[in-house]
Amino acid sequence: MPRILVTAEDVARGKPDPEGFLKAAKLLDIPINECLIFEDSLAGVAAAKATGAHIAIVGSLAPAEEGMITIANYLLSNSRLE
Repeated sequence: MPRILVTAEDVARGKPDPEGFLKAAKLLDIPINECLIFEDSLAGVAAAKATGAHIAIVGSLAPAEEGMITIANYLLSNSRLE
């Protein structure tokens, strides 16, 4: 279990508002611009972009922009785990 967990019940506004990501960074005592956010949805990517953090796009539902990491399919890249 993660040491810090921020859920929908912990924020007043959900994605695409960045509140959840900003709260998590604050609780971890890590500057948001030093964080890497993994997201797979348009609303999540919009929220992540609004924070100034680094972003990794998982899957193909949200388009990546310059400077973003992409992970096309986690399961295919880790098929040895099956």
